[in-house]
Order: sequence, then C-alpha cells, then structure tokens
Amino acid sequence: MEESIKIKTGARISNILQSTVTYEQAFTELVKNSMQSGASFVDIQLNADTAIITDDGIGFDHETDANGMTGFDKYFVFGNSYDMSNGAGPTLGHMGIGGKVSNDKLSDSDNTLWTIETKNSKQKSFLVTYQPGKTEFLDDYAPSISEITDTNITTEHGTIVTIHNLDKPILKNGWNFKKIKQELQDFFGHLVRSGNNEFNVKLNGESLEFDYTLPGYLFSEMNKEFTFEHENTNKIGNVKFNLSLMQNEYEIGICPLDSVIIVSDVKICSLSLNNEELIKKIYEEISEELGKNVVPQKSVRNLFRKLRGFIVCNELSEILDHTGMPAKDLSHHALREDHPVTKPFYNLVYKTIIDLLRGYLLLNVRQDKNRLGTLANNVVKLITEEIDIDSNLLVDFGIKTDEVETAEARMKKVKVAEDIIGDLIKAEIDNKTKNVRRRRRKIRSLRKSLLEKYKEDPNQIPSNLKETDNGILTEDEDGVERKIHNTRGVKYDIRPFGAGKEKIMSSFETEGNFCVYINSENYKFIALDESEDNLGLALHIAESVIRELTKYKNPSADKVEIDASLSDFYKSSYNKLKSKNLFE
Repeated sequence: MEESIKIKTGARISNILQSTVTYEQAFTELVKNSMQSGASFVDIQLNADTAIITDDGIGFDHETDANGMTGFDKYFVFGNSYDMSNGAGPTLGHMGIGGKVSNDKLSDSDNTLWTIETKNSKQKSFLVTYQPGKTEFLDDYAPSISEITDTNITTEHGTIVTIHNLDKPILKNGWNFKKIKQELQDFFGHLVRSGNNEFNVKLNGESLEFDYTLPGYLFSEMNKEFTFEHENTNKIGNVKFNLSLMQNEYEIGICPLDSVIIVSDVKICSLSLNNEELIKKIYEEISEELGKNVVPQKSVRNLFRKLRGFIVCNELSEILDHTGMPAKDLSHHALREDHPVTKPFYNLVYKTIIDLLRGYLLLNVRQDKNRLGTLANNVVKLITEEIDIDSNLLVDFGIKTDEVETAEARMKKVKVAEDIIGDLIKAEIDNKTKNVRRRRRKIRSLRKSLLEKYKEDPNQIPSNLKETDNGILTEDEDGVERKIHNTRGVKYDIRPFGAGKEKIMSSFETEGNFCVYINSENYKFIALDESEDNLGLALHIAESVIRELTKYKNPSADKVEIDASLSDFYKSSYNKLKSKNLFE
C-alpha cells in the first residue's frame, strides 16, 4: 500500500535565514515591506528594550481573495512573494521571507515576541501576535489574530510592527544608529531619488536624507549595454553609471555613501574591485590592443577606493533564471554567480571602471604635477618669508607653459574606449566650470565684506587690502579678508635621482645658479605622496630646502647645525604651515 509523507518546515529555518542579514539590513527589509504596501512614510523608533516600525501603507486585507487567502495568510507563507497592495507600491521582493526573518532577527531567539497592528482600507483593525516558544516545526505554531476597535494607528490606514523582546546583543550593546542610517540611505537612495512619489523615513525622529548630491569630481552619467544569454536567446542589458571621485578626506567624510553601490531599484551590494581573474583578463585585452604587456595598475585600485556612486541595472532583479529567481541572492545583499546576468554584468562594470580610472589618471597627469608644484611653491615661499635668505638665491616663480600632449591623445594612445574619453572630457569641463563658479562666489564674498567694512567711503579701502589679480585669500589683523601674493622663492626642482639613490632625500646645485634638488624616488617622498599626506609631504620638502640652504651657507655644517636650523623652522613656522591651504 502506497503512503504519503508530509513535508514539514523545521523551526530552525528562521535562524538559518537570519544568518543572511545583519541587524542593519533587517531594517531595510522592514522598510521595503512598507514601500511595497504603498506607504509614503516609515517611522522607526528604537528604544532600549523595543523596536517600533510604523507606516501609512495599505495595511493587511482581512478578506479572502480568489485563492482563498487573506493578507495575513500571504504574509506568513515562507518562499512565495505576493502583491498585498494591489499595485499600490513597487515590487521589490521575490522571496516572501524578508519581513518575518527581520522581525525574528531583531528578537530574542529564546523568547521571540513581536506583534503587527494594522488598519486596512476597509477601516478594519487587527492585532497579530507572534510568540512561537520552543517548537520543532514551524507548522506546529499558529500566530494569533484578533480584531480590535481601539488602535494606535492615526493615519487612514497603516501598520505598526513592534519587536517586544530584543535580541540579547542589542540589549547589551545598544543600537548602532550610524550603521542603520547608512544602510537605509544606501539601500533606498537611488529608488527614492529616481521615484515620482514622496517617501520619508524617520529614525528616532530624524528624517533621513535621500535627495543628496555627491561631493567630489563628478563624472558624466554613462549608459552602457551588455549581452547575456537567457532562455536560449541573446538579450541586451542596460547599465547606468552615476559616479563621483572623492578628492580629499573632507569629501570622503561628508559623502553620504561609503562605496560604489550596485542597484536594481534598491541596493544589492557594494562593488568590490577584487576579482583578480577578471582584472587580469581585462588587462590582457588592453595589452593585446596596445601590442605590449600592460600590468594591472596600483594607481587604478587606489583611485577606486575613493569612488562613490550608483551602478544601476534593472535586469539584476527583472530577469529570472530557470528556477524563477533573480540575480540577487537569497539575502538580496549580493549577486548570484550562477545567474546568467551576473558574469556579463560584472565584465562590463569592471571594464568600464578600469577604463574610466585609467583615462582619469591620464587626464590628470599634468594636473597632478601642478598639484605637487603648487604645494612645493607654497612651502618654499613660506620658507622665504620666514628665513633670512640672500636675495641673490631667490628667483621669480612663473607658470610653465611647456607643450604637452593633449589628454585626449594620451587616452587614445593607451586604448581607452572612445565613449569613455568623451565622457571624461565632458566631466573635466563641467568640474572646471563648477570650480570657477566657486571661486567667483568667493571673490564676490570678499568684495562684499570689504565694502561692508568701508561702506561710508569705498575709496578709503587701504591699498594693502585691495584685490590683486592672483594670490591667496587670507585675513588681516582687523578680520578683513585680503589677497596677498609672493612670487619669489628659492629655486628648486623635484626630480628622480636614479637607481641606487632611493635613500637620498635631497641635494643642491654646486655650480652655477643655486638650486635645491628633491628626490622624487626617495622612499619617504613616495610614501608621503602616495598616501596623500599633504602636510607630511610639505614638511619633507621644507626640511630638504632648509637642509640644503644650511649646507650651502656653511659647507662644513655638521648634523648639530643642520638640526638647529630645522628646529628653528619648526618653532617659528610649523603652525603657519599646518594651517595653510597648500593648494591655493
């Protein structure tokens, strides 16, 4: 006699699924549920012993549909995802597990207790209580549901999820508000920015900012296509790149993103440039095009760490494989390697990012030199102002106008893609225009402050406060901004000393005109330059110049005399150098 076997779900399935999300990611799942229910706001209140998530979504329908299921029935199905809002909100999930697992994740595993209070569009209110206790199978427990007349929901309809017994680590360590805020902004940033409907998330009373502008060097928006095979047919995928390169620690600090984020409606994961096999393949293709070996560039990887923005591809969530699943993995926080879209998507993204950063490096070769030259000029001019130097040793600093190969020609020569070249040149023009406008605003502010100071008679503005054609903004003893400029300093040259001389920091010209030579191949110089330790590099250049000046004045100067000159400089000038803008 043939018998049937009943399939049951072990209670530990929830613990296994919880391991795929962090506490911070649990809140993105809960907010995602609110968005799918058509909510316009979500209020998250995190207390010492409870978590309360409130929205104004459509609520849970208590009436059965054509399949005989209520909204509550659908919510407690593991593995199937249902549209519970009749199209009121976006479709963001395929698993049917996010909300329940997130509730459990935030709960004490030994004493799980969470409730759902809901008011639906038919003005019916209900309270669902989930407190399974110790059970071997999920099927052995049924949450309770009761209709209520007195509800805490103040909007026309909505839902309140309350975690009553928090997980033990949360009770011990408290909430990491910074991480929760960052995860929510990263996860929903693109969707909210690109959506037509207003959506607001509050975290303990603070409205989270989604409509932000990325700081830094903004690249032009790029749209790319890739080909993938799906159901025995070649199809086209589309990828949009919105990226910005952080120029300094300040911009990194104020940027609302901490990485490049892969998005399909909502955040999937951060992009990591760590697939060595794919990087090798791309550089082999570049080498073949150039006819010479090109190795992966450390400078490209260093730049990538400062890159922020969104890479958007709808196919990552829209294309379902033969199992009916998208490229997002189970947790929705990574991409599945076995999905037909993933590999072609990463091939395009890696190639585009590497090409973009190679091109940027070539575009900015001259600018990097000018940046270093500006820093060195400012250091040398400060030394000239602070130290008594024979005027015969001083020269006028001019602007070099040597003919250089155009940036476009350099990029073409190393086979940067034509469309990337165009995007880079456009971005360069846009960013330069932005900087010019910023400087003009600064000048207008200077003029306004001077006129305010001397509003009775503008002609009485002292000549030493009047604006010059070039120079730097500073502040005089009266608190008035003015421009000063010193065009003279000790002649210097930053250049490589050659193989075997990496430990030599500097020297000076012993014949003809005096000139300090600073070794760009010195280990200390390279370390400070590559780490972008601008103050450290400025001090290294200052020490090199002072050391060589001391030896020039007294060829027999010993270590004690050189150390004395350096100590005098630090005593009188260190704070000035530290507070100085080295790039103006």
